Amino acid sequence: LFYVAMTRTKNRVFVVAPENNPSEFLLEIKHDYKNVVLKGKWNENEPFVLGKKKCPLCGFPLQLRYKKSYGLKLYICSNEPELCGFMTNNINGGKLSIQKCNQCRDGYLIVKKAKDTDYFLGCTNYNKNGTGCSKAIWKNDFYRKMNYTLEKTIDTGTKRNDENAYKKKPPHYADIEKKQVEYNAQMKRADEIIFIALNCLNHVSESQYFGITVLVDVLHGGNTEKIRKYELNNIKEYGAFKQYKKSDIEYIIRWLIANKYILQTKGKYPVLHPTYEGMHYDESISSQVLEKFANDMEERVKIRPSQ
Repeated sequence: LFYVAMTRTKNRVFVVAPENNPSEFLLEIKHDYKNVVLKGKWNENEPFVLGKKKCPLCGFPLQLRYKKSYGLKLYICSNEPELCGFMTNNINGGKLSIQKCNQCRDGYLIVKKAKDTDYFLGCTNYNKNGTGCSKAIWKNDFYRKMNYTLEKTIDTGTKRNDENAYKKKPPHYADIEKKQVEYNAQMKRADEIIFIALNCLNHVSESQYFGITVLVDVLHGGNTEKIRKYELNNIKEYGAFKQYKKSDIEYIIRWLIANKYILQTKGKYPVLHPTYEGMHYDESISSQVLEKFANDMEERVKIRPSQ
């Protein structure tokens, strides 16, 4: 299959491979065919393999390597990355595999040890004084999500029952989990507000471009002459923000304009246009900007989790 894929090209073939673990087939091509151009450097040294330590997912040997991006020594599965991407900084964490943090977006969830309980995934941006990113995934929750089977014992120096260990969590981390739930709910609602407002503008703009007042009236569920004339009460987002004051809805729209998610034209009668950033806001918005919007809205209205 590899041969067929390479020989069906018209001009050139580009093959992308990891620098630290290139395929043996690519190494063979590099050595046998001098016309092959290599961009970058390949580490062809045999990695140090821990003979007695095997991947808890696929059973392949684990390699101990230092990853500069993580600043940690990591145990990495030697199996093909497409088949098994297991990677951990602590093998006592079982099948807990480190991953990118989806809350702060620039941290990593690595295996940590909780006092008097089992291991969990915690963000590298968390500080001991309680500040920073508090994202945490407990082992039993991670196993349940991934459909893994819990180990019989927990590596804490003494053998005990899994379920009893999971039930007992330090108050410190219990507070973190509670704050995490509240934070996630607030961020989710803020994201929903932006999503609804931008979608409403897209649907309103299908008939004609309007100003801020009309968009506010549509989101608030008004019954103005323009809404009736252009049948704007039939769009999906009509009345979506009826629980908010018109001043709060206007604040949302002006925030979107200020952050370039909506374009407001100049002139005597300015109208609103969707922007590229607005139609792809989920790709451009950062967690910090979303958090700032959520906090600003929290001061104006109580943002509740969606039912």
